[in-house]
Amino acid sequence: MQIEEALRKAFAMGEKYWMLADHENPSYHRKAQAVKDLFHVLVSDTLRDLNEATIVPEPKTWTNEQDVALRDAIAASLTDVYGCTRVWSAWSYDNMRQDDFVLASEDDNIIANIFDAVKEVIMDCEKDQHDA
Repeated sequence: MQIEEALRKAFAMGEKYWMLADHENPSYHRKAQAVKDLFHVLVSDTLRDLNEATIVPEPKTWTNEQDVALRDAIAASLTDVYGCTRVWSAWSYDNMRQDDFVLASEDDNIIANIFDAVKEVIMDCEKDQHDA
């Protein structure tokens, strides 16, 4: 049952109840009690329907602005980090130079790799929350 429909029924029952309850004839009081009993059934049924209803929020849409903000945050966190552009075994030849290193915050590949990993985790978490 729709909430709106239940509220309308409850309002109508209230009007009917008071019309019957205020009547001078005692037989109307019994009818008022029957309306009151129906009202309690309506309340119980509506609460049960609400508890059984599954409300699923719409999944969040990842925006381009969020992409930019995440990339910027990653780059900002890498300001003192350097990445080596050569293979690890190059250390053993004693010929590493300063230009073999790049500032990670300025290397698009490093930022993109971290971005992809972080975004995947975020999207999985949002999917898990949506599916729960």
